[in-house]
This record gives sequence, structure tokens and C-alpha cells, in this order.
Amino acid sequence: EYWLQQTRRDSYEAIKNFITLKAKRENLLDCQKACLATCVSSRFLTYDQSNRLRSFRGAIESGEGVCRDYSVIANDLLASMGVQAEEATGEKVGKANNASVGEEHSMVKVMIDAIPYLLEPQNEFCSFANPEFGQTTTTRLIFLQNTKPQKVN
Repeated sequence: EYWLQQTRRDSYEAIKNFITLKAKRENLLDCQKACLATCVSSRFLTYDQSNRLRSFRGAIESGEGVCRDYSVIANDLLASMGVQAEEATGEKVGKANNASVGEEHSMVKVMIDAIPYLLEPQNEFCSFANPEFGQTTTTRLIFLQNTKPQKVN
């Protein structure tokens, strides 16, 4: 089991290094970097609510996580590509991504051209919502609070 955990950690770091180099080499725009981070985060984990107290590292090692784990991964990937982002938590007002109405949900608040957007890192389709103007795409969220980005160990 240790070997598998180490392999998943190494895979994550390799993917992170690859997309960081890709973003620089191809001179990607911030919105393209955000979509790339969403693509990776949505595919790296399988949603598993059975252990909500697992650490980010535990989620990487097991390949399973909850919305917060997806957000931390996307946040980490965005930071590696130089995009300003932070975790955003809020209360769901519509059913999507295994969360019920009223349940707390974690997303990523990303700055693109100095405008904040919410990004759903569990969704493999790149979609943004602007919390300040009430514009939404696939996920509606009442914006409650921001927390600082997680430091990945």
C-alpha cells in the first residue's frame, strides 16, 4: 500500500510539473490555465464522502476525496502556474456534484483579468460563475466566505 501511495504522490507532482511547463511554453492565458487545473483536478480524484477528515495528502495518496480536496488540488495547480486563486466555501442552492441544497460546498475563486470567478474543480467541463454579478453557469452557489489557499505538504 505504501508503494501505491508514493506512486500517486509522484504522479501528482509529475502532472503538476508538466502543466506548469505547458502553461509557460504555450503562454496560456489565465482562463486557459484555470480550465487546465479543472481538467486535472476533476480527473485525479474519485468523489468519496466516507472519510471527510482525510488530509489533502491522504486524498492524493488514496485517489479519493470530497469537494474540498478537489479545490485544494485545483488551487495548488493554479498557484504553480502563477494564477491568483483561493478556496471559496459556500452553501449549495442547487443540486450538483453530489451535494444537496443547503450543504456546504467548496470551490475555487480565481482571478481572471482582475475579475473574480468561481470555478468548480469537480466538474470536468470548464465553467465559471461570477459571484459578484450573480452570473452562473452549471453550478449555483451562495458565496459565503473565502479562506486562504492551502499549503500543500
